[in-house]
Amino acid sequence: MTDESFPDSIGKNESVIVMSDLHLGGKTDRGTSRRFFRFLDAVSRFSAAPPYGDAQTINTGIIDKVLKPPQKIILLGDILELWNSNCDNRDYVTLDALKIFAKLQEMDCDVVYVTGNHDESVGDLIDAVNSVNCKKTLPENKSHDFFTRDTKKFSLHKRHYIPGNNQIGLDVGGIHYAFLHGHQFDQEQLPLSISDCLKTRFDPIGYFAEISDNYVSKKISLLTALSIILIWVMLAWVYLIPENSFLVSILTVFLGGLIVASLVSTCILFGSSCQKLIPDIHVTPIKILQGFITLMAAVLTALIMLGFIFTGIHRTLFLFIFALSTFLAALMGFPKAISFFQGLVYGIFQIGKDLRGATVTDIVKKNFVGANFNEKKYTITADVVIFGHTHCADMPREILELKDTAADYKGPSKVYFCNTGDWERVEGKYLEPPCLYKDTFVYIDHDGLFLLRWEDCGGGKIHNIQNISAESLKQKRTP
Repeated sequence: MTDESFPDSIGKNESVIVMSDLHLGGKTDRGTSRRFFRFLDAVSRFSAAPPYGDAQTINTGIIDKVLKPPQKIILLGDILELWNSNCDNRDYVTLDALKIFAKLQEMDCDVVYVTGNHDESVGDLIDAVNSVNCKKTLPENKSHDFFTRDTKKFSLHKRHYIPGNNQIGLDVGGIHYAFLHGHQFDQEQLPLSISDCLKTRFDPIGYFAEISDNYVSKKISLLTALSIILIWVMLAWVYLIPENSFLVSILTVFLGGLIVASLVSTCILFGSSCQKLIPDIHVTPIKILQGFITLMAAVLTALIMLGFIFTGIHRTLFLFIFALSTFLAALMGFPKAISFFQGLVYGIFQIGKDLRGATVTDIVKKNFVGANFNEKKYTITADVVIFGHTHCADMPREILELKDTAADYKGPSKVYFCNTGDWERVEGKYLEPPCLYKDTFVYIDHDGLFLLRWEDCGGGKIHNIQNISAESLKQKRTP
């Protein structure tokens, strides 16, 4: 497990690079993986000594600054889009993420992965490791180090990364930084509150999404899933009303005939042409299976015919067909539909509105409907808090003064908050104030805190959006 007894520190010739909300494998932006890979490739070539590449030098408006090689890269949540994957198929998430994590593995720095609300299930890996080690995950220790090579490591953290005792944070030149995804500032959702009570992830909508990510469900369309649900509802209505006995017989004959036709088609599929393509050792088992399917088709056909003589047979067969439709609806129909509409379903459990587009000031001063920043529950003792989630890169010109904290709060009275922004572009949607930038990230070294953006043109270039000096952060003032 991660030892957080001692805070990490960053050397004078090193840096920390933080980014969030890539949503790899999502429906809205299929180019994020390519742009982010080119960004990581540029960062991997950062040099500790001259000559420096073009991508390593930025203009702050006052001086040209050389960016230092990262000692840590922090992926601050929603890196993977597991809520709303492209075509509702998480294979696209894997495809987008493969090159990214292969590149991160090559880089000479630690990688810290913090889960967000869209990739929270990644944190289940920690529980799996603890289960193997016969240990139970405790609320105060929700992380695990996956060592890679030499002294560099990949670590996974649930919801936040705040090393050190009393959540003091990552030490960079005497300033302590805390990192959290940011969905902690949402108005409370019922599933999240239940998770906190149970001390384990409670995400029923997410569970349906995971069920729908099976081989068969990934092959069907939303229309097919809704059709399965509609058929199930119709069969339930027919079966539960005794007056529908004639309709039961009609549907039994029709649906039973479809099942017989399917079985016959399967027998043809397993015919001689199929047997020519498989090894001789498998021919006999295939023939036995073919014979069993043929027998089932014959028995079902006979029962359908007998149902015209003995009325109870059709109702019994209908019950079997209804049970089969229930299985299909539970395995494919409902999971696929709930997965597709899960954003709408989550909104039912959420008070207020989505924080997307909210600035730092909107959140900490609760100017935005849906913000849930509560000074009385604030426990982080770091000087600076970095978060994402709102898709709005922001470095405010004021340091928040905490005036209404709990009596046992031991942190600073003034805290600086900064938002990393995001890398997700939505086709046809133009950038509007206050969220004017995409492909943004936070850079931290002994000189201070920088909000930067990647321009993916030509060989790639990094631009300065805004920055605050280490001296200003130490003196708790903004320029």
